[in-house]
Formats: sequence, structure tokens, C-alpha cells
Amino acid sequence: MSYTLSGILINKNCKKDRRTILSLTGTSEAAAAPLIRIKEATKKDFRNTAVFFEDNYSLIINHRIGYDLSVGENNFSGLDSKLLQLANRCQIMAFYMDGVSGSYGFSIFEHKQRIRRRFVNPNEIIIDEGNILDEEHQFDPHHLNDEHRIFVLAKKILGSSFFQMIFDNKINMEVYR
Repeated sequence: MSYTLSGILINKNCKKDRRTILSLTGTSEAAAAPLIRIKEATKKDFRNTAVFFEDNYSLIINHRIGYDLSVGENNFSGLDSKLLQLANRCQIMAFYMDGVSGSYGFSIFEHKQRIRRRFVNPNEIIIDEGNILDEEHQFDPHHLNDEHRIFVLAKKILGSSFFQMIFDNKINMEVYR
């Protein structure tokens, strides 16, 4: 199964920083709808921002995030800069997966630094910088389909399987426009 999905994963509960979290995606605090299941938020046609706060992690899904991440060398987009500031005492992963086009990417931030970044499309590795994380050693560095890599790294951030979370009917997310 191929996903078209973008999000931000944070290895701490950021509920008290809800306004900051929503500002990452240009979203207001006005709730757009009742709670929805995570499976609905991960569908390709979901066009809002969904957030979920657990004791030890925060999850933000917004399909526009992938367009806001910096892909160029030594560049920091506005979103990258905000994530750097937020990554003071936590680890953050921003990612996008587009299984239709075969484009994948992620940036990982920790201690106010971007420590790892990789973006690929079906024809090339666009950028691959930072030290390869322990969880990545199982992957061929020249392989261009990074969907599984992103799910493995997400597990590192969340402490449990993001892939399994998508099918967990107990996870209800707040929705914002």
C-alpha cells in the first residue's frame, strides 16, 4: 500500500503548546469538525490539520507540510526554522510520503539542530545529509522508495508503530482548518 501523507511527529506531549503547534501549519485554533479517527486524517483527500496528543508524543497531520520543508542544500524554510526552535528538548520529525509520484522526504530535528534530512524522487536522491541513524542501517542508501524508512523512523520518534496507529480505531484526532 502506498501513502500520500505529510506530518510532524514530536517525542513529547505538546498539548500546552497547541497554539505553537497549529502555527506550524498556518492553522487557527478554531475547531473545524468533531474528532475524527486517525485513519480518516491520513486519507489523501483530508485537507485540514489533525492533531493528537498522547502522554509521550504529539502527532500533526497536514498534507501541505511536505511542500513547506526545505529541500535545497543548507536551506531552512520558514517551517524548518520553526521546528529548529521547537526542538529544544525533544526530537521532531517532519515528513512527506507521496506514493503516487514516488517522492519521499523527512527532516529530523534535535537540540535546535537539523540532524538528518533525506529527500528522494523516483529518479534521484535529491538530498541526503546528516549521519545515518541506527534505524536506517537496514536500508540500501541508494534505494529511492523511502516509505518504509519513514515508518521505521517514525517509530523511533513515537515509541510505537505509526503504521499500526493509522489503523487504531481508538485514536481520535482534533481537526482544525
